[in-house]
Amino acid sequence: MSEIENTPQTEENHAVENSGSEAAPSMTLEQALSALEAERGKKEKAVAAEKNLRERLKAAEASKSDEVKSAEQRFSGMLKTLEERSRKQTERAVKGEVKALAADLLQNPADAHAFLDLSKYADEDGEIDSDAIRSDLAALVEERPYLAKSKGPKSNPAQGASGSTPPKEEALTRDDLKKMAPEEIYKALQEGKLKGVLGA
Repeated sequence: MSEIENTPQTEENHAVENSGSEAAPSMTLEQALSALEAERGKKEKAVAAEKNLRERLKAAEASKSDEVKSAEQRFSGMLKTLEERSRKQTERAVKGEVKALAADLLQNPADAHAFLDLSKYADEDGEIDSDAIRSDLAALVEERPYLAKSKGPKSNPAQGASGSTPPKEEALTRDDLKKMAPEEIYKALQEGKLKGVLGA
């Protein structure tokens, strides 16, 4: 009986010994280095791909930023051009309005441009304040009466019937100018009395 009982134990031990001998063989140093190099190559490729992607995204953002800046510059230039064009149109309109209103008050309506501040007669929308222009023109005539339009002498019906002509006004000399005030000189110039003095 002792021999029969010992037989399974011997076979079991033999099976354990055989299973231990069938374990996977360990990697050599060369194989381990090769596997490590392969893993390192994969990692480097992944890092390079990520870097390339980041650079492409950055370039795309920069390109988009340049396009936005370029568009903003174009729009800004267009806006400035329109504003300048509108400003000039408003200036011309104000000058025309001032000259038209001054025609009834001044000998030379263009003189109003030299004495009035034309920039204050239009608002931001280009609307012209005609009442302000009339008020300033009236004040200008009161302050500088020599600019006012001459009403001229009243006609004499008797002279018109007889056919007589009014006496011709004498031309002024340089000595006369020395005795005259600036307002009087300007008025004489407008009336053509300085032709002899100026050599015209």
